[in-house]
Formats: sequence, C-alpha cells, structure tokens
Amino acid sequence: MSKSRIRKQSLFPGRDGILLLSAKFLRTFTYGILTVSLVIYLTSVGFTPFQIGIVLSSAILGGVFSTIFVVLFADRLGRKKTLSLLSLFTALTGIILGITSDFVPVAVGVFIGSLSLTGGEVGPFLSVEQSIIPQVTIEAARNRAFSVYNFVGYVGLSLGSLGALVPGLLQGELGFSTRDSFLPVFALVVAAGIVLATIYQALGLRVEAPSSESRSRISLPRSSRRVVLKLSVLFGLDSFAGGFVIQSIISLWFFLRFGVNLSSLSLIIALGQAVTAVSILAAGRIADRIGLLKTMVSTHIISNIFLASIAFAPVLPVAVGLYLARQSLSQMDVPTRQAYTMALVPVDERTPAAGITTLSRNISQSISPSIAGYLLALGVASGTPFLLGGGIKIAYDLLLYATFRNVQLPKQDPQTWS
Repeated sequence: MSKSRIRKQSLFPGRDGILLLSAKFLRTFTYGILTVSLVIYLTSVGFTPFQIGIVLSSAILGGVFSTIFVVLFADRLGRKKTLSLLSLFTALTGIILGITSDFVPVAVGVFIGSLSLTGGEVGPFLSVEQSIIPQVTIEAARNRAFSVYNFVGYVGLSLGSLGALVPGLLQGELGFSTRDSFLPVFALVVAAGIVLATIYQALGLRVEAPSSESRSRISLPRSSRRVVLKLSVLFGLDSFAGGFVIQSIISLWFFLRFGVNLSSLSLIIALGQAVTAVSILAAGRIADRIGLLKTMVSTHIISNIFLASIAFAPVLPVAVGLYLARQSLSQMDVPTRQAYTMALVPVDERTPAAGITTLSRNISQSISPSIAGYLLALGVASGTPFLLGGGIKIAYDLLLYATFRNVQLPKQDPQTWS
C-alpha cells in the first residue's frame, strides 16, 4: 500500500475505532482531574506526604493485580467483558472516595479502581486496548495509529487537568468546604465508569481475540518469550524511575515547594499535557523516518536531562519552564514503545505481550511513589525525586539502545495487522 493511500485512509476506520478513541478520551479526562486534584485534596484533609505516596502506590499496585487478571483471562473471558468489568470497578472507586476520607478506605478504593495517576496511562485498560488497535487499523500505518491513540489520551489528560479548577472555584466563589468541593469530582469518576462500561459493550466482535488466542495462557510461547522478557526488565527499570516523578508527585512538589494553589497548578499541568499531546502526534512521523528505537531513545534522554534539572530550579518560573521542556519530549517514546512491542511479537501473542510488559511497568512503579513521598517529607526543597528519576531513566535509555540496536523488526503484511 502506498504512503499516499495510507494518508488518505482513516487510521481508525469504522465504529469500533471511534468507540475505542472515545473511551480513551473519557478515561484519561477523568485521570487528568484526579492526577492534579487528588493529592491536594488528600493534603487538605490531613494526609502526610508519606501517606499520599502510599495511596499513589496503592493505585499502581491495583493496576498490577488487574493486569495479571488481564494477562490470564482477558482473551478467554472476552475483551469487551473485561473492559466493562474494569470500568465498573472504577465507578466503585468514585463511590468510596465520595463516602469517606479516611486513609485505609481511600487506599483500598484507589486500589480497586486501578486509577492511572501517573500523568500518562499504565494499567489493565491499556494492555487490552493495545491489543485491540492492530485489529481496528492497518499495519502499514501502525506508528501513526498508536500516536493518534495516545494523542487523544493526552488531550483528555490536559482537559481533565483544567477540570481540577472546579474544586477551587467552589471553595472560593461559593464557600464550599474542602470535602464538599471535591464531591463533584468523585461523582464524575462514578459516571465515567458507568459510561465506559456502556461504550465497551457497544464494541463489535472484531475486537475480540482470534480463536487461536482465546485460551488461558500463563506464559508466552517460546517464539517471543526472550524478547518480551528483555523488554519487560527494561520497561520495568524505566517505570521504577518514573514512579519518583509521576504527575501526582510533581503536583505535590509544586504545591509544597512553591505554594502553588490548586487553580494555578491545574493550569500548569494542563499546559504540560497539551505540549505532550502535540509531541505525541509527531512521534509516529518521526519514527517512520528514523526508526522506532532511535525515536524512543533520543527524545527520552533529552527529556530526562530536563527532568533532573528541575531539582535545581531556584524559582517557580524556572521550574515551570523546565517542566514544560521535559513534557515536550518525555512521552514521545510511549506510542513508539507500544508499536515496537507489537511489531516484535506474532499476532497470537500480542495480548499477553502487552499485558506482561505493562505488568512489569506497574510492579516497578508501585514502589517508588512511596519512596518519593518519604523523600519529600524529609526535605521538599532538595528535589531528590527528580534527580533519581532522571538519572535512572537515562541509564534505561542507554541499556535499551545497547540491547536492541541490532534487532530487526519482522516483516509483516502491509495491508493488515491481523
């Protein structure tokens, strides 16, 4: 298929593609609100930075267990049913947050919902949808399809971050208490979970795994096991580093270090996510020119230099500038990483490959937010989480390139993914 024909053809043709992108937007919009506002809410109701770190780790750990379920049973149970079930658990999280602000129930609540509070998305939804994308688009447009999918997600995160203005407005303009001002946010989580379950049930049968895949599988077949294990170890290292600087931790650092209020914080984070969305859209085209691996590594190293530099920012404008510079490059490896993983494994191994690599990321990232919270409690001015996050991430980039620079992607039928 010629490049001109690919450009004219929709990357996500048909009803299923529209539904998939709609679900991605709604889910990330909800995450965007929570990523900015939840840590401020928890601080306001008396949580310490260490307790907040535990809550964030609990959310990621919930994603670990949900992703294990996805790896073992999603193709067997059905992808539509699995996604709908996960959505209803998200709604349950909103109910719990709306009922209580006590530490243990809140930690359990975010665990149940597998919320992505990292500033991107990791978890069970991503694992399943990453496997569906090859079946609702064409292989020849693979890189740009993943870019568009992630672009929609970051637009949702950006607009959701602006939604975090609502609690501040309710407190300032209408005199709501801190607790009451956040109830609309928690109600949105409930509504989003229910709507998402409905959207997933409306997907067609072609999103389900082919019959050869629809079996319980605890491990990958031999053909891709070594590659997936290597990717999982490296992606896990990247995620461990990323856990020190997930978006909620960055929001908390801005709040504690410079006293940034929720309204200003939501604008800063929204702008950062908007910059990320634009760069995400460019990632696929760059990868088409220089290759997936080079795009992943080169953009990531530069972004992590900016990330580590935030630790030394003397004033808020400098910190915001470095943050935005980092956001302009930091997530360009996301669609390329997903496309690279899907390209390396055969069609009948995509769901477990996506699940296992995501699982590795979740397990690794569940540890570091608690450490970051502890470090912030010791001395917020030091910016140690940024130094650790940026330094380890650069090491990951170098190891990834050294490991896969001589690996050739297998040739596949350019007409179709599946």
